[in-house]
Amino acid sequence: MMGQSRYDVFRTWWKPVKQAIANGTAAPSFVRDVLLNMETNYSGDDEEAIYLATSIIAAGSDNARMTLNTFVMAALCYPDAMQKARDEAGRVCGSNAQRLPALDDMEMMPYICAMVKETLRWRPWYP
Repeated sequence: MMGQSRYDVFRTWWKPVKQAIANGTAAPSFVRDVLLNMETNYSGDDEEAIYLATSIIAAGSDNARMTLNTFVMAALCYPDAMQKARDEAGRVCGSNAQRLPALDDMEMMPYICAMVKETLRWRPWYP
């Protein structure tokens, strides 16, 4: 068992999802199309289903979280590089951040693209 308090938190997400599936209003998802699809013959209880569904959510977010943590740590260690990236973003998007960068801006932001690639290249190790 995952622990009552944790189960209670996850159940607040699970109940409306399960209800939407039951009344046919749920959007396509792993839960709707695989986990609770009648054709898969899933035989676990709600707690097991919640665990599987939230494991998929955590797996999908953990890499992004770790990458963003690495980027923030690098920005703190290399403030000059961060300032150069801010200057580049300011030239493209406006010095007062008039807009967010878009994919169309990539060619005009080579330094930031290099920073993103370098962050993805680093393989952070967490003890």
